[in-house]
Amino acid sequence: MQEFTPLEYIKIDIASNFGLEKETWDTRLDWFTEHEDKLEQLVLEAEEPALFFAGVEAYRKAERGQSINYPISLDATASGAQILALLAGCERSALLSNVIDSGDRLDFYAEITKLINQYADQDIKISRKDAKDAIMPSFYGSTKAPKDVFGEGALYELFQKIMSIASPGIWNLNSMFLALWDSDAKEFAWVMPDNFHAKFKVRQNVQYEFSFLGMLNTVTVPENKPIENGKALGANIIHSLDGMVVRELTARCNYNAKHISKLRKLALSNVRNISKKRSKDKTLLRLLANAKGSVFASHYYPVRMLDFIDKHNIGLVDQTELLEMLNSLPIKPFQILSIHDCFRVHPNYANDLRKQYNIILSKLAQSDMLNFIVNQLGNKLPIHIPNRENLAAAAMNAEYALS
Repeated sequence: MQEFTPLEYIKIDIASNFGLEKETWDTRLDWFTEHEDKLEQLVLEAEEPALFFAGVEAYRKAERGQSINYPISLDATASGAQILALLAGCERSALLSNVIDSGDRLDFYAEITKLINQYADQDIKISRKDAKDAIMPSFYGSTKAPKDVFGEGALYELFQKIMSIASPGIWNLNSMFLALWDSDAKEFAWVMPDNFHAKFKVRQNVQYEFSFLGMLNTVTVPENKPIENGKALGANIIHSLDGMVVRELTARCNYNAKHISKLRKLALSNVRNISKKRSKDKTLLRLLANAKGSVFASHYYPVRMLDFIDKHNIGLVDQTELLEMLNSLPIKPFQILSIHDCFRVHPNYANDLRKQYNIILSKLAQSDMLNFIVNQLGNKLPIHIPNRENLAAAAMNAEYALS
């Protein structure tokens, strides 16, 4: 992973807010160098004028040696596709979503759009926006969204074929998510490795007729009732993982320095007490059970467990696992601001932010997250997933996963 100075990150941020967020680092830095002397004149031309202006102001201050509090922004490139690729062990999808480095900054939706336009009739041109509107819902089993874009004829069939070739692992998860649907269920619930409880209620639109001023009216009300062939499960599973990534990244970056310092000393000592009675002991045991407690365990150790380890229960945790987790944290804690999969951080810590994001992706690739979740939803047979050692290694060095 290429690293940059804090000043370079401000330059990259300014170029991104002008409209170059999908370009390579070098292209953004070159653009900045070319326009450095006239940045203030370009504010109204920027895609994000307010952020562009704030970035320029911060850069000018930094140039003068003044301290700044401006947080730069780094977005995940198609976070849903990244997570799905890691669950499925799909290297093609991982490449398109920048989990595997291609030497370029790829745009998942733009790449699929190119393929569609390449093989469609010459008089048909699909925009990236339309393709994106079709792609993500289709990953979760939707047929309506892609048919709204491509119709129901040859173009829709071409879309399905391209998706099955360009992103086969994710495409195959479609049928699995749909098959998990229980037509008698009024709600679906599962627990994440960090003990976050995910739940969503099934809603069916029910129509009621009523009379008002002598006129018959109809009102549609969503009610918590089972439905046949629901398609919301895949999306909710990925959203729950998306949320866990944000929680993990926040906990990794903004840890309690005093507590972590004590834990490091404890982990290297001979203290191996195994208290199991206190509330924090029970929470720690629950987190450990999620990670390694059964054949369907997640094999994902959430960094949240560090909050519950002390001298009384440290013996419950494998020493090697604990030291690995502690050593993977950044040297200094720092705050991050998050809006979905967009993360803002002081430029001094941008390298650390990207490293921590890559660590989480790599750990997801090493986990058995898919079986852990779908087993809770009634699937009792382990799903075979391709070996992901190469994918986990690639994720650690991903150049543009968060860019």
